Amino acid sequence: MSMEAVFFGSNARGDKATSTPPEAPTNLSDRDHGWRTKIIMSEVKAYLLNAAAETIRAVMIPAGDQLTHICKLIGCREVEIVRIERSHRLYVGANSMTDGVHSVTDLKGHGSPFAGNLLIVGADERGEMASVSDGIEAFATKLTIVRPVFVPVFETLTGPDIFGTRVIRLDVRIERTSPKIID
Repeated sequence: MSMEAVFFGSNARGDKATSTPPEAPTNLSDRDHGWRTKIIMSEVKAYLLNAAAETIRAVMIPAGDQLTHICKLIGCREVEIVRIERSHRLYVGANSMTDGVHSVTDLKGHGSPFAGNLLIVGADERGEMASVSDGIEAFATKLTIVRPVFVPVFETLTGPDIFGTRVIRLDVRIERTSPKIID
């Protein structure tokens, strides 16, 4: 699995990372000095996996401040970008596995699971963000949501003044589901 963490934010002077200030050299790569040297100007179609609801749906990322919109969609402040295919990237919360998880999502072909909501975007031949090129059904079949289900084990209470049951322990079963596609 190829994982690439990308810094998004501002540099030490407080300049916004979505634009290059006039005094910055123009030959900086996207990650040099915290600058984001390219402004993405077009609206992008992506797929949003809501792990808690077990759904996947198409969303549009507006041409404006795309990173802020992505963070709102997946519910985080920092993101990691994972290359999932030559033509697609997956955005995931940077601390999603350490914040306590209710479920994880397996992606076919990748050894490590992901936690939290996921956003799948396309990538053009230069690696820049673009609209997804595969159908939503293709991605839905590659994703499996894995979560624990607690199964209560009861004890029957009987006695001269009592009759009923109580939970004596919780067994855990692992449930695997594919996300439902929402149109």
